[in-house]
Amino acid sequence: TGQKQEKKKDDPSDDCGIQDTQRTRSADEVIFFPDKVTIGEEISSSSREMRGMLYKNILYENAIKEGAGLNKLLSRLITAKKSIDVCLFNITSEQLTKCVTDTIDNGVKVRLIVDGSTFQSSGTQVKKFLAAGAFVRSSWKPEGALDKNSGDNEANGDYLMHHKFAVIDESILITGSFNWTMQALMGNNENIIITTSPDILNPFMEEFESLWKKFDPKS
Repeated sequence: TGQKQEKKKDDPSDDCGIQDTQRTRSADEVIFFPDKVTIGEEISSSSREMRGMLYKNILYENAIKEGAGLNKLLSRLITAKKSIDVCLFNITSEQLTKCVTDTIDNGVKVRLIVDGSTFQSSGTQVKKFLAAGAFVRSSWKPEGALDKNSGDNEANGDYLMHHKFAVIDESILITGSFNWTMQALMGNNENIIITTSPDILNPFMEEFESLWKKFDPKS
C-alpha cells in the first residue's frame, strides 16, 4: 500500500483534537471523572439514560476542552516518541483509540493487552488497534493451545486481566480505576494517577513485560 497522505498543519484532526497541549504542567497529576468541564451541572443532574443519549454531544464537544479529564489524558498520550504499552480489561473509547493509534504513524510502537472475555466483545476497539499496526495480545489462549492436563486452562477465565494502566516511552505511567470506555468517562466516579516516579513506574513496566510474555499465543 502507498504511504499515507501527510496531514496538513491546520488539520483539526491533528493531535486528537486537543486544544491546550502546550500548557505547562507538572510531571505528576491526578485526574477525576466525571469532570465539571465535560459534565456540567445541568447534565450531571440528568439520569444515566439521558447522559447516554447525550454521549456524542458531550464527548465530542466538551471532553476535549481545556481542563477536561479526557483532554488531560489525551494530551499526555500524544507526547509519545518511542512506545506506548497499554494494559486494560477493555477499550471502547474511539477517542483514546484514535489518539494512541495515530502515534503509530510517527514511528511509535504500540502494544495492547486486553482481557480475553472482551477481545471480541461488542464495541471493542481491538480491531482498530490491529488495523493500525499495533501489537495486541489477549489474556486468553486459543482453546487448541491449552494444555488442560497441566491446568493451563486457568488462563481462560479463572483470572480476569483487570489492570488499567499505560506506560509512555518507559518514563510516564498512567494508572487508576479508569477503564478506557464511554461508561468510565461519563457514567462512573473514576480516577487516574499520572507519574514519572521510577519507584512506581518500574514495577508496572515489569508487570507488563511479564504479562506480554505470559499471553504470547505461541508459548
